[in-house]
Amino acid sequence: MIMIFWSLILHQIFNSNKIALIIFLVIGILSVALASYYYRRQVILIATSYVGSYLSIKGLGILIGGFPNEFTLYQQIKNGNLSTWTATVYIYLIVILALGTFAMIYQEKNRKQNSDIEDDEEDEESPDEIELKTKSKYKKHKNEKKK
Repeated sequence: MIMIFWSLILHQIFNSNKIALIIFLVIGILSVALASYYYRRQVILIATSYVGSYLSIKGLGILIGGFPNEFTLYQQIKNGNLSTWTATVYIYLIVILALGTFAMIYQEKNRKQNSDIEDDEEDEESPDEIELKTKSKYKKHKNEKKK
């Protein structure tokens, strides 16, 4: 749904100028790639929140009924015929955005709680570290006995 609105914006801006559209898309792709590289955790959090929200609401919408067909919406955008959109389209869009935002907040809070737990666990020694220390103490003790 969000991509449909994005398509509407791009179509309105770049309807007649295809070279500007290609330049804009390349800049957008590079921007997202750089953002993904430097802000990996945040990009994953946002992507999983909104994609999961969309897929969940689409599944429920198909069961309940009334979920708009994305291809039909795209064709309506392309033809400039937005007047046929019903309130159902906007309701689904609002619900997807609200659920995505809630999921993003929930994941961030959950990540902070888990990172606190992981920080506490990092203070403890791992079994490998304990084993290495035990072996080195044993070797020291063995060397001292030989003397």
